[in-house]
Amino acid sequence: MKLVTITQAAKAIDVHKSTLSRYVSANPKLNHQTEEGCAPLVDVDEVLEHRAENLDQSKSGNRAGAPFNTALDEPSEGTTGVSGERRSPGNNKQSDLGYRKAATAEKAIKAKSAQLKLARDMSLVVARSDVESAAFEVGQKLLQELAIRNRHLAEQFAVLDDPKDIARVLSEADREMLERIADAFSRIFEPDTLAAE
Repeated sequence: MKLVTITQAAKAIDVHKSTLSRYVSANPKLNHQTEEGCAPLVDVDEVLEHRAENLDQSKSGNRAGAPFNTALDEPSEGTTGVSGERRSPGNNKQSDLGYRKAATAEKAIKAKSAQLKLARDMSLVVARSDVESAAFEVGQKLLQELAIRNRHLAEQFAVLDDPKDIARVLSEADREMLERIADAFSRIFEPDTLAAE
């Protein structure tokens, strides 16, 4: 039987020392201190065995959130208790830092999610399917306008011989086509049109 202080036993078991102190006070037979007025001494294995027999495990847990005396998958290096057992990393600074980082990341995700929901509620966000549908319509309109332009230009080029006249006709046709496409785009992408779909 190896006797250790409440603090050492609490570290080995991975519970808070005040929790273990209250438990030992409630179960005096676990205290092996023979001198009056001195700090209690306990045997870690005896405490574990006693708790396993007398404590409702569903209400017990270590600081890492695992059930009491349950080993976690991968305890970090250097986390052996007084009795030589491996213990969970629930109280080391590195796991606390990991927890803080995870909590911060979770808060950031919740904030982004709230921003996206607000943008959706305010109609500032358009559904992907609406954008894809509008892009398809734009592509169709562009193809139509190019086909019309080509037929129209073929007729005009048939009677022209001067390169300057051909360049002027091309510029005019391009400007007209771009204006029609811009009008079509503005009708397709108006907020009322997207909201109606």
